Amino acid sequence: MDADRDDRHAASSGTEMCNAPPVTVQFNPVWAALTGRQADIAHRKGDAARVIGSDAPMAALRDPQDPSAWDTLRSLLRHGEAASVMAHQLAVPRNWEVLHDQVVMQLVAKPTTAEPNLEASVFTGMELSNWEAIDRIGTPGPTPWSARIALRRRGRVIAIAGDRLKLEGWTEVAVSGTDLTSRGRSKLVRLAAIQAAAVRIRGDEPFVYVPADDVRLLHELQEYGFRVCATGRFAHVRPRN
Repeated sequence: MDADRDDRHAASSGTEMCNAPPVTVQFNPVWAALTGRQADIAHRKGDAARVIGSDAPMAALRDPQDPSAWDTLRSLLRHGEAASVMAHQLAVPRNWEVLHDQVVMQLVAKPTTAEPNLEASVFTGMELSNWEAIDRIGTPGPTPWSARIALRRRGRVIAIAGDRLKLEGWTEVAVSGTDLTSRGRSKLVRLAAIQAAAVRIRGDEPFVYVPADDVRLLHELQEYGFRVCATGRFAHVRPRN
């Protein structure tokens, strides 16, 4: 799908747009993260990079429309291994198989007051190893999380939030949960607002990604001060033999 067309649709449908962040944040954030603040978790070769040590890793290309960069990414993957790639505009070559394809919306958080009555606490690494979420706000793919907080119900974790992509002056907020009800999803949004406030206290501007077709989630995030900035394409891909 044409990401530029989605930008026009967002603007024409009455969606309030944000004050645009830097081009690298809008259009190729994964590349900016893996070659910048998160270079320590990436293996880079020329115009391609991937997260180290994860199955179906998050990966990025300096120019997602350059076939030679895709050839370089192929050399960073094991035989049969897939990768998750996201950018404003992706041109997946024919010698790659697209396993999943999704348009996502990037929203930037405006300064807001987090919900004081939402009891969030630290989420430990041991809990993370046993975590199985069924709903999420954030970049698809297993990019490492940090600075995690959690919501619990009767001692059981029902939602977590943390930082994912980290760029110069910007941090992606990601949230995942186990409750797909309207009430459960509202708590995801409120937890995202709390994490966004924490990111801003640390001196960064927070942003999130959500599926473009999840109109209700987009609306709830906007109610908490998030504003649409750009669209992107996420693709889970694998080199053809």
